[in-house]
Amino acid sequence: MEATPEDHPGRGGWLSDLGNHLSRQYERTGNLQDLEAAIGLSEEAVEATPGDHPDRAVLLSSLGNGLSSRYRRTGNLQDLEAAIGLSEAAVDVTPEGHPDRAGRLNNLGSRLSNRYQQTRNLQDLEAAIATPKAGVETTPDDHPDRATYLQQLANHFNPQHKQTGNPQHLEAALAARVASSSIITAPILLRIQGALHSTRMLVYNPIVKNLSRACSLLCCALDLIPLATPRSLEREDQQHILGQLTGLASLATSVFLEVVESPLEALRMQELCRSATNGQLLDYRSDIPDLIEHHPMRGEDFDSLRQELDSPWSYLQSSDVNESTSMCPTSYNS
Repeated sequence: MEATPEDHPGRGGWLSDLGNHLSRQYERTGNLQDLEAAIGLSEEAVEATPGDHPDRAVLLSSLGNGLSSRYRRTGNLQDLEAAIGLSEAAVDVTPEGHPDRAGRLNNLGSRLSNRYQQTRNLQDLEAAIATPKAGVETTPDDHPDRATYLQQLANHFNPQHKQTGNPQHLEAALAARVASSSIITAPILLRIQGALHSTRMLVYNPIVKNLSRACSLLCCALDLIPLATPRSLEREDQQHILGQLTGLASLATSVFLEVVESPLEALRMQELCRSATNGQLLDYRSDIPDLIEHHPMRGEDFDSLRQELDSPWSYLQSSDVNESTSMCPTSYNS
């Protein structure tokens, strides 16, 4: 940014990019100064960009995201109203069929749902459901973002059920969450969270209670945990991810205890959960001093291979890797 002239045509986009990075940092640290700086940069980006610029929708959406985050932090309704207006404007300038339209519809739906929670205006709730639903319907089944849209849609169905008492709304929320957990291209953490939210509904809500189905979803969630915290991550990042899965072990143990009716099986499930979480943080990052001491070359080779296998997918697509790697299953990308 410091090296970019004020009249440079790309300045608005770079201002927005920097703001987005600061927003991500705020999401991780909770530092309100990061969010305030992000909003300021996004506002500057919008002001620096002509109304007919092809990237204007992106900039409007980013500013709306920042104001929405500040509303959730401070409860200031002016921020929410401004975020809704920006989201509507971003949708309006995004043509039908555009790949980003579904995401912008999803953002607008979330903000309308937030306003419903404040005003209890049913029109807001109905729009909060119809808007992201339109986005889901235009998103391919294997699209990585589809899981996010489905989970947001489920969040809107729940208050509709409370408002109307119609069990179909609750069933729709459950169906959306279960579907989100089965999209193999989606981020692993989202898939696990979809399975956990579904499980809690199947366990605690008498309308959709089904403990056998809950068991199956828990097993799927447990299988995904190692993929959510690969060895290439630093321990702090692993802890951050696993911290979002609090309650998995106790929930799985209680469900298995009731379904299988075997304390031994329930205990086994609890130990599996613990090993899947604690093991990610303890065992595989241990050093291999004995191997290196007695067989230095083999120890170095082993450590090098382990790091290569644990590296992100982008590492495998570096220029020194044969093009045949493109034949690998795309599901590994997740």
